[in-house]
Amino acid sequence: MNKSLRNLLIAGLLVAALFSIPLWMPELLAKNAIAQEALGNSENPFSESDPIILLDAGWITGNNTQRVLAVPQVMAWDVGQAEALWATETGFLFGAISDPENQLIYVIEQRSVEKESLLNMTFEADALYQPDNGIWEVYLTTIDQKTGEVVDRQSLADLPVHTYEGADLYPIGLDGKMLYLMNFAVKNNLFAYDLKTHQFGTETWSMCEEGYAMKVVFDEEFTSVIALCANYETAPQSGVSVTKLNSGEQRSLELAPLGEKDYQTGNGLVLGPANTVYVVDTDAGAFAKLDLQTMQIVQTVNYGVTLQESSLGKRLITWLIEMGAHPAHAKRWMAVSALSPDGRWLAVDGGIGLNSGVNVSLILIDLQTLQGSQKVELNGTPSQMLFSDDGGLLVFFEKSSMASPMAGVVYDLVSETQTSFRIPMHGWLRGVVANR
Repeated sequence: MNKSLRNLLIAGLLVAALFSIPLWMPELLAKNAIAQEALGNSENPFSESDPIILLDAGWITGNNTQRVLAVPQVMAWDVGQAEALWATETGFLFGAISDPENQLIYVIEQRSVEKESLLNMTFEADALYQPDNGIWEVYLTTIDQKTGEVVDRQSLADLPVHTYEGADLYPIGLDGKMLYLMNFAVKNNLFAYDLKTHQFGTETWSMCEEGYAMKVVFDEEFTSVIALCANYETAPQSGVSVTKLNSGEQRSLELAPLGEKDYQTGNGLVLGPANTVYVVDTDAGAFAKLDLQTMQIVQTVNYGVTLQESSLGKRLITWLIEMGAHPAHAKRWMAVSALSPDGRWLAVDGGIGLNSGVNVSLILIDLQTLQGSQKVELNGTPSQMLFSDDGGLLVFFEKSSMASPMAGVVYDLVSETQTSFRIPMHGWLRGVVANR
C-alpha cells in the first residue's frame, strides 16, 4: 500500500471514530456522572466495618543523597471520612499485620538510632541497606489499633540470616504468638519470631525450591506459606511452592505460561477457599486454579477473552491507540488483586496487555462460573484493592505527587456504580491492613 492510500485509510478511520462518538460517549458521561466526592453512611458498604489501617510511606527526594519531605506513618481511616482517626509517625515502613483478637498492629520499620523523627532528615541512600552499621536498625513496633499509641518497640538485629538482599523484613502471617517474617533473599528467606520471648526461632525456611519468590500468601488454616516462584536462569519459568511450617514439608508445582508470551508466567497469587489458590497474569488476562491438596491445576481460564469490547466505536479507538502507542507488553509488575469474603468474586487490575499499554481499569471475575464478568474503567491506576463484608470494593489509586491527595473509588458490584473519595495522605500508599 502506497503512502497516500495509507494516509487516506487512517483519515477515514479517524472520521469513523469521530462519528462513532455518540455510540460510546453517553455511556462514559453517565459513568462519570455517577462518581461523587463523598460517601454517606447509607451508600457506604464499609460504614459498619472496622477502620482500615493504611501505611503511608512518606515522601523522599534525591538520588544518592536523599531527604525526607513527608514522614512515614500508620493511619486508621474510616472509609468516606476526610480525616484519619489517628496517625502515628514511624520510620521507613516495610509492612504491617493486624492482630484482631488483641486489637494490635505489628509494624516492621527501619529507623535511625540518632533521631526520633525522619522529617527533613538527609542521608546516603546506600546506608539503608546496611542495617548493622550502628545508625539504621530494623524494629518490630506494636501499635494499639484503637488509639494509635505505640505499645512496644523491639530491635530485630538478631536476624538468623544476614544477606544484602535480606535487609528488609515483611510480616506475612500470624499464628498465635508466632509472627512469620520474610525477605527476598534467594534462600533462607522465611523466619519465625516469638512475640512473647522477643526472639527468632532457630529454624528458617526457603519458600521456593527453584527461583525466587514473587508473591507470597499465608494460609492461616493450615499454617502454610504459599509462594509464586519465578526462575529466569534459562527461559522464564514459574511455579507454586507450599511450605507447611509445622512439619517443614514442601511441595511444588511447575506452571506453564498463562499467556501467549513466554514471560507471561504469572504476576499475582490469591488464596481462595477450600484449599485452592489462583495464579493470575493480568497482562495475559488469564489465571490458573490450583488444588493445594493434590498440587494439580484444576482449570486454566482466559478471562480476557470474555471481556473483549464489542462496540464499533470502542474497537476503533482502541485500534488507533495501539497504532500510535506500540506499548512494551513485556513489562512486568506485580498484580493488584482482592478476593471477596464469600469467595465469589476475584478483582484484579486490568493489566497493560488488555488496556493498550496503560493500567486504568479493574476486572471482576466470577469464581462460580470462572469467567470475567465486568470490566470497570477507572480514573486512575489501582495500587491496592479491598472488599468489604457487604461486597463493596475499595480501590486506591497511585499518587502522582506529594501535593496530591490519595484518591480512589468505592465500587458497588450490584449497581455497578463508583463513588470517589480522597484522603490527605502526603506519601505513597505502602499497604492496606484489614482488621479481619
